[in-house]
Amino acid sequence: MSKNPGQLHIEATITPVPAANIVEVFYVQGEGDLIAALGNPTPAPAVDAQREYLPDSFSNPGKESTPEIVDLVERSVAAKDLEARNEVLRQLQVAALEYSMILPICHFERTLASATDVDGLEVYSYGNWDFSGVSVGEQ
Repeated sequence: MSKNPGQLHIEATITPVPAANIVEVFYVQGEGDLIAALGNPTPAPAVDAQREYLPDSFSNPGKESTPEIVDLVERSVAAKDLEARNEVLRQLQVAALEYSMILPICHFERTLASATDVDGLEVYSYGNWDFSGVSVGEQ
């Protein structure tokens, strides 16, 4: 730890892992203490919270949580009213950041350009793209 308040000194050994193996190595084999990777959020934050903050969730490799976080996740999923759900999600965000379960370092915006003769490109609401059906020009 740093001697300066508000600063943190971390020493780490970085082990690069191919993107295709990240889930297996980190979540299944349990190798490593942290992961630096892109998230794959859904359009429903309550679903993301279930996936990442509950102690029995696959995407919570440490299987750690708090009773407050579990309660807030359950309340966010059960909320019938959008305003009520958003308020619970705000409280959940504060609780999760205080507990330091997931520490987002940065977010980037994806930019995609396409021409009028490109067909079959799927852009999903959660930000991923599917190029498997793409064609260019007349077929």
